[in-house]
Amino acid sequence: MAMSLFHVDNAGALNPLRETPYGSDEELQLLIAEHPSLLGGDPDAAGGWFALARRGPLPDGATRSPRWSVEHLFLSQDATPTVVETLRSGDPRAHGDLFGQILYYAANAALWWPRDALKAAFAADHLSPGVAEGEALARVVGPGPSPESFWDQVEAGLAAGRIRMVLVVDEVQAELARMVDFLNAQLRDAEVWVLEVRQLAGPSGRLLQTDIVGRRGDVPATKSVKKAPAARAASRAEATPPASPARTDAASREAWVSSLRARCDEQEAVVLDDLLRWMSEQYGATSVNSAPPATFRLAVKEGGKDRYPFGVTETKAAAIHLGSLSATRAYEGEEARRGLIHEIAATGLPISEVDLKGDLRIPLKDLATPAVRTQVLAVLDGVIETLRLKEAPSAYLS
Repeated sequence: MAMSLFHVDNAGALNPLRETPYGSDEELQLLIAEHPSLLGGDPDAAGGWFALARRGPLPDGATRSPRWSVEHLFLSQDATPTVVETLRSGDPRAHGDLFGQILYYAANAALWWPRDALKAAFAADHLSPGVAEGEALARVVGPGPSPESFWDQVEAGLAAGRIRMVLVVDEVQAELARMVDFLNAQLRDAEVWVLEVRQLAGPSGRLLQTDIVGRRGDVPATKSVKKAPAARAASRAEATPPASPARTDAASREAWVSSLRARCDEQEAVVLDDLLRWMSEQYGATSVNSAPPATFRLAVKEGGKDRYPFGVTETKAAAIHLGSLSATRAYEGEEARRGLIHEIAATGLPISEVDLKGDLRIPLKDLATPAVRTQVLAVLDGVIETLRLKEAPSAYLS
């Protein structure tokens, strides 16, 4: 059943808004190009997406001749390249073909989009005479990292395979949601979203209803897609309810992180934001542990219990919680934890004597070099994967 909403304007007139299909793929593509904030799926969502290219040619093999063309290439505030493709429900292209195409882009991203090419694309669209690069960048991603630090993050992320793939559709179908869940369960650094943008139009204008499925940390896509569109629209049209404990906790976490970021210098802030981005991609819950030093920590399920392998402390340090890991099946032996310390030391970081039941703390400044940070996060990825391999299979089906 198609949705219908009613808009009461300031003059008191009732204007019906009815679900209206997009006339063409071009209409949907232009919508994203003109309003990249839609990619967040929520007016209050962070992201700061800005366009780098539309229908930019991609080199094909050694000849480097244009063969493929990405509909949209964006960068987000967290310096993650985002490939966007659109697909209307009436489009004859199969979902599998389109996913194969965007995975093809992601697999070759570091080759196709080197740092200089991305900087040139940014300059072409966002620089103007008399405006410095730092000022132009701050306009789209907000104050924070210097231009060189930001492009360092982009380069390091691409080298590590950190790329976001977003498929924008007018209707999420069940088989598409299952594909997204499956892909995200297999991917480590890359991520796949589906953004549903429904359009309701009438004499007074149009209303866009957005919903994201597949984003890490959200409800699994196969669950969220079961909610009827009309029910989603009605729930969003209701008055804002009192803040729930979950929302309050989220606000408290954000306030704590903002306070820590305010005490960081520019270099430390870049590292902090990269670590927070990594934590957000691990499917785990986050919380603030007030025990000194207070820590913004990541929780991962292992053996049916919450484990806390990693956090960022109020003393501006990244902390690997060896004590928490000692309670897990994978790292209960001291040799396993020593091996983890050796892996961290192998990245070139100065590691002194560490309590095997305490924390391995690394000052944020020591992680300022993108290559070192990428190696450390790769080690931590291995820790997370090891813990999850010990978890019961049913944990993935919840």
